[in-house]
Amino acid sequence: MAMGRAFELLSVKVDKAFVDGRFAPDIECSTECVIGGDNTIQEIMAASILAKCARDIEMKKLAKIYPQYGFEKNKGYPTKFHKEALAEYGLSPIHRRTFGPCKTLILDSKRIDLDASSR
Repeated sequence: MAMGRAFELLSVKVDKAFVDGRFAPDIECSTECVIGGDNTIQEIMAASILAKCARDIEMKKLAKIYPQYGFEKNKGYPTKFHKEALAEYGLSPIHRRTFGPCKTLILDSKRIDLDASSR
């Protein structure tokens, strides 16, 4: 979905897009899916580096808004510290609800709510 959105925002015409993975987005150019492409295809390597740099900048900004999660250190990965912060503070508005640890936290809180309401 993100690649499709990014493609729509391009200001240049693209003939071919390399995709790191199995699934090609529905975009208006030919695509080549390459599993492990970030290790073998220079264009994917470069895109991966740029994406990680952009993510790191964004995570540092978010760390100032939500300092309790340590985003400047973990960049959103489920480190032990980050999991502990989730358990203590719950989810912030920027946490992806589909991400494993967040999804588990949501399911666990629903179970607790159900247990409490059955008493």
